[in-house]
Amino acid sequence: MEQFESILLKPSNLSLATGSSEPLTWITRLQNKEFYLKCLWSNCFMVYDTLNELLQHLQSHIGHLTVRDQNKDSVILCPISGCSKVLATDHHLYRHLYMHNYHIRRQWTGLNVIFNRDDVANIPHCRFRTSMELIYDGSAMACGWADCNTLWDDIDLYCNHVDDHIDALGVMDRDQRYQLNCNWQGCKMHFKNKANLRVHCRHHSGDKTAACPYCGVFFANNSKLIDHMLRKNQIGTGSPENGEGRTIYSCHLCQKQFGTQRLLREHCRRHVMNHKCKYCTVTVDSPSALKRHVAAVHAKCRLYTCCYCGHSFSQKADVDRHMVVHSNELAHKCEHCGEQFRWKKQLTAHIRKHDEVYMPYTHLCHLCDAKYANGFGLSRHLIRKHKCSIPRGFTRFQYKKCKDGYARLQTKRCLSRNLAIDLGCYVGEAKENNT
Repeated sequence: MEQFESILLKPSNLSLATGSSEPLTWITRLQNKEFYLKCLWSNCFMVYDTLNELLQHLQSHIGHLTVRDQNKDSVILCPISGCSKVLATDHHLYRHLYMHNYHIRRQWTGLNVIFNRDDVANIPHCRFRTSMELIYDGSAMACGWADCNTLWDDIDLYCNHVDDHIDALGVMDRDQRYQLNCNWQGCKMHFKNKANLRVHCRHHSGDKTAACPYCGVFFANNSKLIDHMLRKNQIGTGSPENGEGRTIYSCHLCQKQFGTQRLLREHCRRHVMNHKCKYCTVTVDSPSALKRHVAAVHAKCRLYTCCYCGHSFSQKADVDRHMVVHSNELAHKCEHCGEQFRWKKQLTAHIRKHDEVYMPYTHLCHLCDAKYANGFGLSRHLIRKHKCSIPRGFTRFQYKKCKDGYARLQTKRCLSRNLAIDLGCYVGEAKENNT
């Protein structure tokens, strides 16, 4: 039996040695379809050939782990390299480690899904940033099924428990429409069969089908994993081993390119506005976007506050971006030259400078010959020089990339047929009658 020392986690000892210059990931792929699994427990990095060997080894770490709090200033830190999650108690730590165990198995599933698909099997990496950090804070997982409320420490047992609720449903549980209702508290969804209900309940339990073996991101189904593999491996004329040489599908509205028709269709839905704000002329693509607009613009909800300066925001993502102002950390690094930046948008603008066809000015004014490096500069120009106002139906100045590579002001939106009929601007029926 392997022996491990007790771990005392203190503020003075928060750094985790990686022991390797390789990316921190449970699964490391070699050439062809060869790979190995590596333990990411702090200062371990044992290598294994099979999933069961790694899981047994990791369970030995967990079984021999003791957490000793010697003073009030001690903190409990996840010992998995690349995670660094701070946990409230030792019980929270154990639950969090079970989630890492679950993460490994989902990455293993993802690897097998990829290897069984000819269109992605030869792609060596998804090209997204690798992260083994889990945001789960180790709180006990509560079943939300009606009259249940049991608590679980292990997500696998928790998800199996939710499946048991679904398996227990019978003919007498169907409503007058012969539908099976989701009995999760606050949910009103209903389905024709248990299979669809089971897929739906994963949204409640948080269960995922697979995770990317390269970057670690979870996915609700295998199709989304395949799309993920193709997003950054879709453009080019090289060999299949590099994920290149595929058919390219372009959006005629914004010129973005995609490796599959599925990705293109998913993208194009975002161009179609399906909902209109009842308080103003703004149109949006989804109910969630409409909800955010009403809360931020009309209700003036500012639920997220900066703990340093007190500035409030309507979206959590906004306050997260703002927090960088109070930090000296440069989290975004250019892979070409090593230059670092605070915000991702700064890195994106910088990376363009490394392109062979670099364009210093990407935005053109449609009213004069003025050129700008970004939308902010062009928006300021339109307001000050031309006294332009935000086009009807928009929340701000938005720019559309044209075929010549330049972005110009967008003044019209794509409305869904139903919304166009509701607004009285649908002309399709009139054209059909004339023909």
